Amino acid sequence: MSEMYDLMVIGTGVAGNKAAEKCARYGLRVAISENREMGGTCGLRGCNPKKVLTTAAAVVDQVRRMKGKGISQGSGLIWSELMDFKREFTDHIPGDRARSYQQLGIDVFRGEASFVNESSVKVGSEVIEARKILVATGAIPQTLGLPGEELMITSDEFLELERLPQRILFIGGGYISFEFAQVAAIAGAEVTIVQRGSRVLKHFDEDLSERIVHIFKEDMNIDVRINAPLGYLERRENSIQARCGREGEVMVEADMVVHGAGRIPNIGTLNLEAANVVYDVRGIEVNSHMQSVSNLNVYAVGDATVEGMPLSPVADMEAYVVGENLVKGNRMEANYEGIPTVVFTTPPMASVGMNEKECAAGGMKYKVKRGDMTDTHSSRRVMVRHSEYKILIEEATDRILGAHIMGNRADEVINIFGMAIRYGLTASQIKSMPFAFPSDVYDARYMV
Repeated sequence: MSEMYDLMVIGTGVAGNKAAEKCARYGLRVAISENREMGGTCGLRGCNPKKVLTTAAAVVDQVRRMKGKGISQGSGLIWSELMDFKREFTDHIPGDRARSYQQLGIDVFRGEASFVNESSVKVGSEVIEARKILVATGAIPQTLGLPGEELMITSDEFLELERLPQRILFIGGGYISFEFAQVAAIAGAEVTIVQRGSRVLKHFDEDLSERIVHIFKEDMNIDVRINAPLGYLERRENSIQARCGREGEVMVEADMVVHGAGRIPNIGTLNLEAANVVYDVRGIEVNSHMQSVSNLNVYAVGDATVEGMPLSPVADMEAYVVGENLVKGNRMEANYEGIPTVVFTTPPMASVGMNEKECAAGGMKYKVKRGDMTDTHSSRRVMVRHSEYKILIEEATDRILGAHIMGNRADEVINIFGMAIRYGLTASQIKSMPFAFPSDVYDARYMV
């Protein structure tokens, strides 16, 4: 049995790293475990490398849109070079983590972690005892339980492709499928997305999500099929055949099939029962201090919990809360107000706060400011063909309840509305703010 630690962290991603380093800097004795390369999903296999790809695709798309407007044509994605560029952002992370942990005196244990009891974790052959344990294991692709499922690749593998196939099928209508589908299409692939239900991008405004589907079809020739659940995959001589649809009426031939049909908390191998940690299919149940509701010495953050959206900023915020509570006592609670979410398509789409159904269900009296920004200066100067917004404002208080934007730099403009929701700014205050002009953020004044 090893010596007692103040904190044992399972996972070296955004959340685990933040909590571990904060506690170590405050003088706590910290251990951390990892069963893959150190760095987690966001840094190595998610947000950051994905954004390298989507940014490159957006640049190519913008150059093509600017044809005849003073920009020479002929640009395109060179896949091998793009992969090399992507690795400039990922290859150094495991080493950086290791050096940081060494400098801070954080002990690293490599291997699969599982609880032995309420205060001990086994990693490989070693048992680590700790006064507090933090679960920060993230999420993994869910198993679909369908014939031929092994023929699919994951988003992790997509981000490591040395060559882009000609025909690609994406399973699922969420972030992963839509972001990677548009990258592949702009790179020249023939792309199909199949979604089992009638809605895609369920975290976003329904009207804007439907617009994105039309944009994908009209502008990028991406075939988006809704109400087309995957039935099975079958290897053919020169392709993979997918049978989809309620009655198997949709057949798609592809060179590659990518799993984008949802992720689940990566907690299945942790033996949480041994630690008396209550959980369900959504993740570990936690209180507002991010403690397990059934074992207050165990904390959990990010995609491993039932709380918050599965976003890196959420995990980062929760890890900060855990760090504060571990070094100063349980005095801080997680605050999920005003955290935006973005799908980095072309154009990007962003949302924050409530949608119309949520406002109606809460009995709120609100007004909807809705409009098309395609003819504004910020859209026309970069030849953006699609730009819309929908802002929900409470009638009695003038507070922003929700904001839903699609268009050029929506991923940046949404942060103004996120701040407004989190800190109680009113529509009138946003309208009166002299933002820099001409800028995309200035358009927020027109939206309220």
